[in-house]
Amino acid sequence: MPTSLTVNICTQVYLDGARRPQIFPSESLLKPNPSCAICRNTHVSLKINTKTTTLRAFLETIVQSQDDQMDTEDDVVIANARSNEIIYDLDYMDSLDSTFEQLSLRDGSILSVTTDSATPAVFAISHSEIFDSPETWYEVDRNPADIFRRRMSGSIENVSTPSHKRKHDNDDELDETSSHKRLYTETDKVLVIKDDDLEILTEVPPGFGDGN
Repeated sequence: MPTSLTVNICTQVYLDGARRPQIFPSESLLKPNPSCAICRNTHVSLKINTKTTTLRAFLETIVQSQDDQMDTEDDVVIANARSNEIIYDLDYMDSLDSTFEQLSLRDGSILSVTTDSATPAVFAISHSEIFDSPETWYEVDRNPADIFRRRMSGSIENVSTPSHKRKHDNDDELDETSSHKRLYTETDKVLVIKDDDLEILTEVPPGFGDGN
């Protein structure tokens, strides 16, 4: 299983075809951008006792009570993310009083919770019978309401990704090539592009630059 150490030393290698000779640059992996609709982390680690916790308790205490904008009339859909089986929605409430274990949700299970026009939240279930406080029956590593309040914007903010970085590098190289071409045409040398290769002519051909 990957650890934080192995993730920190991971790199990605890609072929940069815009350079001559072609090279294989290597760069470190970028952290997920919390504002990006694609790569941001929507994972919530949920520690509960799967033998005693009911779906109703999960819905009312963990999902609904932490978001003032959500009530029992909201269209909430809870599904097993591994099997894509719908466990709860407004038309299917038979499982509300079933425990997680009775619903085949055990340690390592993944729950997907979707609300109206909100970004789906993913809960990674971790079974435990011991908590920090005797009055506590669940623990989460972040507030699920922060995820439910996010809306899919339809556009991704400008993020410095490897693909963007390569594009900028290529653009810079094109600009550099253009500047070199202007430089050479202003002196006694000419820069000619043939089959994607650069060729420098030491002598200016007759008629070059007269518009022919």
